[in-house]
Amino acid sequence: CGRGSRRSLWPRPGLPNAGKSSVLNAVLGRSAVGVSRAPGRTRYFQTHFLTAQVRLCDCPGLVFPSRAPPELQVLAGVYPIAQLQDPYSAVGFL
Repeated sequence: CGRGSRRSLWPRPGLPNAGKSSVLNAVLGRSAVGVSRAPGRTRYFQTHFLTAQVRLCDCPGLVFPSRAPPELQVLAGVYPIAQLQDPYSAVGFL
């Protein structure tokens, strides 16, 4: 990159609730993006400038369609437990 060009630090795609937004807030030293214990808080691609040449990007976690039961997906952290009709059913997979 030449002088005056902007560089971006792109987070690696990851599962929801893996800490991507928390890392961005820690690097920026402020609460720039919302975080939550439940997956799905980040819904849009967001860009924040660390310096004039470095920008940090936050994006929602990637969830690929799965044939695994929702209870097992809850244990993997990719399905919100609040959406289960019987949240205790996930315990059966332990």
